[in-house]
Amino acid sequence: MRTVVLGGAWSSNIGNAFYNLGAEWLVRRIQQDAIFFPESPRWKFDVKRDFDPIGELDCELVVLVGPCLNRRLEFVYGQTFEKLYERGVMVGYISAGMGEYSEEEAEKVGAFLLRFPPRFISTRDDATLEMIRPFSKCPTFSGLCTSMFLNDAINPPHLKGSKRYIVLNFDSNKEPEFIFDTSGTAIKTDRTAKHPPLEVNGYRVIRTSNLGIDKGVSEIYRKPSTYHSDLPLGYCSILQGAECVYSERVHTCAAALILGSKVQFVQHSARSFEKRNLLFDRIGVKGIFKTPCQLDMAFIAKEKLAMTTFLRQVLS
Repeated sequence: MRTVVLGGAWSSNIGNAFYNLGAEWLVRRIQQDAIFFPESPRWKFDVKRDFDPIGELDCELVVLVGPCLNRRLEFVYGQTFEKLYERGVMVGYISAGMGEYSEEEAEKVGAFLLRFPPRFISTRDDATLEMIRPFSKCPTFSGLCTSMFLNDAINPPHLKGSKRYIVLNFDSNKEPEFIFDTSGTAIKTDRTAKHPPLEVNGYRVIRTSNLGIDKGVSEIYRKPSTYHSDLPLGYCSILQGAECVYSERVHTCAAALILGSKVQFVQHSARSFEKRNLLFDRIGVKGIFKTPCQLDMAFIAKEKLAMTTFLRQVLS
């Protein structure tokens, strides 16, 4: 069947690209006639006079990916889904997460799901599944974030520098000051790093920035040895070769993990304390909040197979 996978907003949040690429690869593996298509700008802006091509796409299935089961779902896709459902186009959700994980949000999302019954829902964390299950009349599955398929979707070139390195990935230019113990565990102090280090324990420091390009060049490149792009492959090359990645961004951590690196999730910005980090429990790295962790790749392979089998069944 002709399938459209919606995603985008990479320039404002490169983390979206990591699970978008995985989702596109996964759906194409199951449905060869699949294409990636830009999502609605309404996810980012309260626009009301935009032209919406999604509702007029010539397809049989539209797939939403990521933290789309949130209170903005009606505003973003209410009118679009009216057009799709009127033509008999099906809608499914993969790697689905919520925003606030509140009862109020669940009720708003639930009303939308009852109005527009999905073909299937595969979540990225168990809490999302439990909160939307009372409103779901379709097959549901406790799946993975599709960032776990990033290593299937791409094979980024390795860096061949002369010195091993770690990666620091923090939105704020007020980078936290760390004390690193001999095991590589980062202990955050209450101070801001006045002179962001170029080396830690003998490792070169590379900083990746997830800031949107609209923040401006001077803001993005304020700290030394910073990498920024509106495309994902450079980030992936850097993350996969790091001795360890320290980040406050969930999908930077997820991408680095599935590409084979050790990772420590450091709660620093307000968004790092949100429940989007529940996906770490789902992929088996609960200790990532305290010390660098690596994925159990055998466990992930088993879970990926189960998720792929579910999607094959519901789309057969």
